[in-house]
Amino acid sequence: IMKRKLASYEKERVQSLMDSEEMDKELKLAMDIAMGIVPTKFPLFPGRTDFDCYGKLIPARIVGGDLFDFFLLDDNNLFVSICDSLGKGIPAAMFAVATRTLIRSIANPITRVGKMMELLNDELSLGRESDMFVTVMMGKLNLVNGEFAYCNAGHPRPFILRNDHQVEELESTHGFPVGVRKRQKFVESFTMLAPGESLIAYTDGITEEVDKSGRFFGKEKLLSIIQAQNTSTPEKLVKEVLKSLDKFRGKSEIYDDTTILAVKYLGKVEPQEISK
Repeated sequence: IMKRKLASYEKERVQSLMDSEEMDKELKLAMDIAMGIVPTKFPLFPGRTDFDCYGKLIPARIVGGDLFDFFLLDDNNLFVSICDSLGKGIPAAMFAVATRTLIRSIANPITRVGKMMELLNDELSLGRESDMFVTVMMGKLNLVNGEFAYCNAGHPRPFILRNDHQVEELESTHGFPVGVRKRQKFVESFTMLAPGESLIAYTDGITEEVDKSGRFFGKEKLLSIIQAQNTSTPEKLVKEVLKSLDKFRGKSEIYDDTTILAVKYLGKVEPQEISK
């Protein structure tokens, strides 16, 4: 009997290991798919002198649901999006991928940003009360005049780093996260960026990071780092935040994806008049 029990136990153990390895493979595949659509090669738009952008996603050990994106709608409009889907694992990652794919298909230079969010929400709600949802901040930066039109569906509020070294929080939020229920209405808000000013957006994996004592990194610490980077490029600003976060975390494990992006509006550079 003991021999049979040991054989049965060994069989279950081997099966458990195989299941675990299969799950690890599936998680790695999900992470590869998600990370494969995140911008990583910067500068993304090497020919452009009217703006600069940079972003970074550091995935947690268990694949999560953060994604960000930059793309040009046309020659004069840059689209920016960042999202964080509920939960961890394969469903969260795939929901984030679906969100990013839909945003790309919906975004255009003419439709108002709030309407784009409504279309995204309806697509992700699938006509039922869903148990999956995603926080999204999306916006359209006019590269001619610096107007930023944005819609925030339950996402941490982005910041504008002004030329006078002040950091302004974009306090407007426009509704629940998307995917909660169909036919939500969304409006958009507007702010202006002067040449030299930057937009910064992030996910709560940044502010909710904890150190070994259980203290949160928090929004105030994030603000002070951003403020100190007034003249920095987006890349340097993002890397400084992540360096501080890494130092704060110490040897603690990363439990949530951490994502931050920055866009610096530089404006149209007028050709210098040739002196006579």
